[in-house]
Amino acid sequence: MAIGWLDELRKKEVKSGILRLDTEIHDDSSSSFMMELLETERLGNKEIKIWLTSPGGSAFHAFTIFDALEDYKSRGNGVEIVACGVAASAAAMIILQAATVRTATPNTRFLLHEIRQITGENTTFTKSDLEDQGEELKALNSMILEVLSRRTGKSKNDIESFFSRRDRWLGSKQAKDWGLIDRILGDE
Repeated sequence: MAIGWLDELRKKEVKSGILRLDTEIHDDSSSSFMMELLETERLGNKEIKIWLTSPGGSAFHAFTIFDALEDYKSRGNGVEIVACGVAASAAAMIILQAATVRTATPNTRFLLHEIRQITGENTTFTKSDLEDQGEELKALNSMILEVLSRRTGKSKNDIESFFSRRDRWLGSKQAKDWGLIDRILGDE
């Protein structure tokens, strides 16, 4: 949790339309991000820049952020997202929501894969629970395929075969070639 001067710096960033998503994506981080997004819009910022570095996290909370950014853009606001360091799993989905340019630093690493589980690993399941979890995993994976297809211009079949049942790490150049990002900082 940020303290003292870090809190003040973050407040100044929000006032100037700079947001950071720099932690695992979960209920607290998505709630904080949404509050900052609402505040930057309330302050009259029509263009925001998001610095994204995250090891990933919950697909549900990533879609919360994704949908909030879609809503923000629908009111004529601009969104630039810069991935730096790592944009793994759920975080890699968020960069696809940039309205103007999807950017990465030269050494950013991206991770895409199928969703592995929905609830904690120490949970006891009944057979019906497992069947329901399986259906929800299929639904979430279908949503992710749809977003990837729409944002990268690739077919769902191409995406499924490329990312099927394993982790796929991409560097910035590979991510650009694949359509996850539009440009790499310094390559202008």
